[in-house]
Amino acid sequence: MKKYFKLLLFAAFGLGAFTACEDVPEPYNIPTNNGGVTPNDYILSQSFTSSLGDFTSQSESGSLTWTSSSKYGAIITGYDDWDGTGNKSNKPGITYLISPEIDLTACDSAYVIIDQAINYAKTTLNDDHALLISIGAGEWETLPMSFTGLGSSFTYVTQNIQIPQEYIGQKVHLALKHIAHDSYSSTWEVKSLKVAKGKAPGGNGQTPINPEIPEITCAQAVELTNALADGATSTDMYTITGYITEVIGSVSRNQQTFWMADTKGGGRVFEAYYANLPEGVTEFKVGTKVKITGQLMKFVNNTSGQVTPEIKNATVEILEEGGPDTPTTGIEVTCAQAAELTNALADNATSSETYTVTGYITEVVGSVSRDQQTFWMADTKDGGKVFEAYWANLPSGVTAFKKGMKVKITGQLMKYVNNSTGQVTPEIKNANVEILENGDDPVTPPAGTEVTCAQAAELTNALADGATSSETYTVTGYITEVIGSVSRNQQSFWMADTKDGGKVFEAYYANLPDGVTAFKKGMKVKITGQLMKYVRNDQVTPEIKNANVEILEGGDDPDTPPTTGYTKLADFNNGGFETWTDGVPAQWMSTNTASTSGVLSQSTDAHSGSYSVNVAGKSSGNQRLASTELTLEAGDYAIEFYVKPEADGGSVRPGYVPLKDDGSVGSYVYGDYVNDLPAGQWTKVTHSFSLSETTNLNLIIMNPKNPGKSVLIDDYTIVKK
Repeated sequence: MKKYFKLLLFAAFGLGAFTACEDVPEPYNIPTNNGGVTPNDYILSQSFTSSLGDFTSQSESGSLTWTSSSKYGAIITGYDDWDGTGNKSNKPGITYLISPEIDLTACDSAYVIIDQAINYAKTTLNDDHALLISIGAGEWETLPMSFTGLGSSFTYVTQNIQIPQEYIGQKVHLALKHIAHDSYSSTWEVKSLKVAKGKAPGGNGQTPINPEIPEITCAQAVELTNALADGATSTDMYTITGYITEVIGSVSRNQQTFWMADTKGGGRVFEAYYANLPEGVTEFKVGTKVKITGQLMKFVNNTSGQVTPEIKNATVEILEEGGPDTPTTGIEVTCAQAAELTNALADNATSSETYTVTGYITEVVGSVSRDQQTFWMADTKDGGKVFEAYWANLPSGVTAFKKGMKVKITGQLMKYVNNSTGQVTPEIKNANVEILENGDDPVTPPAGTEVTCAQAAELTNALADGATSSETYTVTGYITEVIGSVSRNQQSFWMADTKDGGKVFEAYYANLPDGVTAFKKGMKVKITGQLMKYVRNDQVTPEIKNANVEILEGGDDPDTPPTTGYTKLADFNNGGFETWTDGVPAQWMSTNTASTSGVLSQSTDAHSGSYSVNVAGKSSGNQRLASTELTLEAGDYAIEFYVKPEADGGSVRPGYVPLKDDGSVGSYVYGDYVNDLPAGQWTKVTHSFSLSETTNLNLIIMNPKNPGKSVLIDDYTIVKK
């Protein structure tokens, strides 16, 4: 057995309940697959679907924690939406879930029963997951847990693991060890962990108990998926056999997406979305016969309403090797013919036939992402925007599409209709591209009508909500505020006609010029693109999205806020939400992206005083109540507040976000989710955190998108211990 030195984790053990071989009440359901175990045979029985019980989460490194889910039990992952923006990223860490003390002094033998699932694991599966045991506060050793059936899906596997005889007659602890890496992490879910007297059923006690997984065709998979509710995932696992008919995009994190059918020429029948490449396989190929395993999902595009039957993150077994990934040539048409055929389709419909459209690239839209880029094309070089290749696949060796290229694109026509504006776009999505003639060099959009920031805002506000101007404009002004950090060589900023003119017009995800690493406050810039009237929560933003930028004058040094000027803890005094200004509670609206705008309202249903704040819930995304910017000294802090959801099952998650030198948010630091809150009553929530140095931050209460119910918050207090 692999040994681990004693960890600084046993301070938590005093908090756990003492469990022994005798006189232990049995509050949990008794399984039927463990040889007739009776309540008195259990030494420890912990279901994690209501809480972690007397188990404690401790970190050897990093800030990850085990949490409890009513559906999935105890969960640990290093890949999540840490900042509440909807974007997931990796966090490294070594984290343990430690049992209370288990008394084996009166036992002749005992074994562990664990019901678990592991998904997204890599080749380090055996190293990243372990069941440990120790005597008292001694050294940890690894118990020989089997990983059969684990690692690549959320199929729960029940195992019986015999505890070695050297631990019988001792007082021990168990621990689940999880390792998350900088670039990847598995997700480990444990429904329950029990310790029972006696010998483990099934010989050596390490044989997983797995359900049979039904094998179906692609056509059957589509039928079963379409019967699900929109956005729902099947509870059962399925294995689907078929041929890869189309590969979409390139490999990312050892995953790739493809369509499959029951025959080689069967077209797009069922999708394997970001399927896991088998070991030793570098990419999927058209014509390959595969067997994929996972849970069916009915994906519905919120914008187009298009339904895709799919399995996400499927495990793949290759049965027969396919030929090279060469797109099938479709019916050859011009750009004008493609547009005419597309417009004859129903709204948001896709053609059953495959077409090959030949023409010239007339405009490149945005930058390259995951080896894909969008462009418009026409039958002549100056023919304008006739037909769109939306997220077209870059051919091997090509780093970007260029205006003027003559191309041949292949795929199914789609009539895309924007729900907000009603605008119709004839397009092929994820087209395969063959370049016939090289394009102009470089891709420089023509300058548009030159306007000031004030004029641009006026012209934008005259557009319909969500509409984009047909004309191109060039807006000149000064950067007055930089928003967030650089992502994919783009960054957002506000601009005005003077350096101190405030937030007049927004360049949303503007393209950084060559050699420029970031935009700076005070820069004089010229941006070019189409005006757009963006509306969210009734708030209008005049903007140009993905603008090309020319820098006319260098900006100030990085916009570093002074360490003074932030609210001090002693001055943070509207935790009762009694004072309101312009429809928001005083001291409860950040100047950065920590606050979600448009979700706060005043309520007379208060825990104390006259008012509380209502934080609207939305299933489309996490909503955040964020304080004004605070400066807190190093030390330990305790938070307390009261919450009342609109309906049973509400949820909140307290925390904070440290601020960068430019005042933008860093990585969000949250505590545990507080789930299943009862409606009609106020529930007290407490949370503690520590700061190692003086920190500028926003205090946060997240209202999670799951379940997405509105909550009332009142009587928020924070004290330094």
